Amino acid sequence: MHPQQPPVPPPPPDPDRAARVAARVLGAVCAAAVAVAVAIVVVVFRR
Repeated sequence: MHPQQPPVPPPPPDPDRAARVAARVLGAVCAAAVAVAVAIVVVVFRR
């Protein structure tokens, strides 16, 4: 029987970390959108 561990409280919201995560996600989304656009242009103009 393992002793019940108390639930770990969530860390306090860090605005700087949230901003960094948002910037990283936004950058990834922009990179994916650019890649998709380039792929579409290549497919359309290769026909």
